[in-house]
Amino acid sequence: MGVTLLAAGSASANMSVYPMSVDIGAQGEAASTIQVYSKSEDTQFVKVSVKRVLQPGTAQEHEEEVNNWEGIGLVVSPPKFALPAGGSRAVRIVGMAAPKSEEVYRVYFEQVPLPSSESAAEGAETAKTHLSVNLIWGVLVRMVPANPQVALERSGPSRLHNSGNIRLGLLKVGRCSGNDDASCQWQTLEKNIYPGMDLEVPGTPSGSLLRVKYQVDSTPDIQSKDLAAVR
Repeated sequence: MGVTLLAAGSASANMSVYPMSVDIGAQGEAASTIQVYSKSEDTQFVKVSVKRVLQPGTAQEHEEEVNNWEGIGLVVSPPKFALPAGGSRAVRIVGMAAPKSEEVYRVYFEQVPLPSSESAAEGAETAKTHLSVNLIWGVLVRMVPANPQVALERSGPSRLHNSGNIRLGLLKVGRCSGNDDASCQWQTLEKNIYPGMDLEVPGTPSGSLLRVKYQVDSTPDIQSKDLAAVR
């Protein structure tokens, strides 16, 4: 799952956003800041919205809107702001409580028309411009539990299941006949598996031992897990 950039027209972006991915709770922090930079000669008005990603990393992945006023999950401040020409604005992202299991969100930054208090002529002209160049930036935000637990299981002959509470980066899987890595037939995966999610590994005989190489939370250390044959 990567960062998102949606376009509603064919033009260069009038703003940029950094960073494009954020982890909250990884080092005990409950908040983070995203910087929005203007690339325009005009003042822009930006709306910020939050959506939670459900069933992340699967074919069934989808999003649901999170309302700031609900005060749950993830809250952004400010939800709307004016971005001056050539200037920047900091947007604070706050996790309301550490989740029991990792949660994934996208925070969207979208240009919107000028407020109605502006002159009608200027507002109409700017609205036309925004409609032709409107770009929506989507920042990926992971909320990590306070006590990460790693647990990977084999829930079927060719199915892996993340029964822990944190994302695992699966690098490769081997079908092994012995304890040595040389006895394995390796298949590259390069996929994330999120808590509670499954991943199919096609072509795996039920009687073969599976050895999975993975990383936890993007750390450089590569770990290994042997999963017994399914009878």
